[in-house]
Amino acid sequence: MMRLLTVILTASVVFCAANASATDADLGKVKMKLGHHKMGGAPLLGKTIRDTVVEYMLEMGDITQQEIDELRAERKSDFDEMRALRESGDKAAMKAKHQQIREKHQVHREKIRAYIENNPELREKLKQATKQTRDKMKRKLKKKRRKALMRQMENESLEN
Repeated sequence: MMRLLTVILTASVVFCAANASATDADLGKVKMKLGHHKMGGAPLLGKTIRDTVVEYMLEMGDITQQEIDELRAERKSDFDEMRALRESGDKAAMKAKHQQIREKHQVHREKIRAYIENNPELREKLKQATKQTRDKMKRKLKKKRRKALMRQMENESLEN
């Protein structure tokens, strides 16, 4: 009886050790393959911030929908001019237009920063909106990683 128990224990230890080393190797591969998935949320956060600020300004009456539409039309016309200059091959004019757009954009950004600094309620809304967006991005990333892991596990099971 004692001998049987010793054999079973020895076999289970050997089996566990063999499985543990195989599992560790698989986890190493998984980490390497999944390591390239990153959040990349700057565009999403920028859009969240922009939308929140515009919505707040509209609510407070600091800007009208007509002004927003004019700014968008101006940005679109600048973009179209840059595209035309790029297609024409006039690099000097394109560089000058690009510099002009950058200066205009910098002035606009400074105005928005000052507006945000002067409105604590808006700052609080921005914190909440960016937190929600980050949480949403994290959930998407987890889902993406989970799918990749499942795909890899399926591929490995098919190979074996």
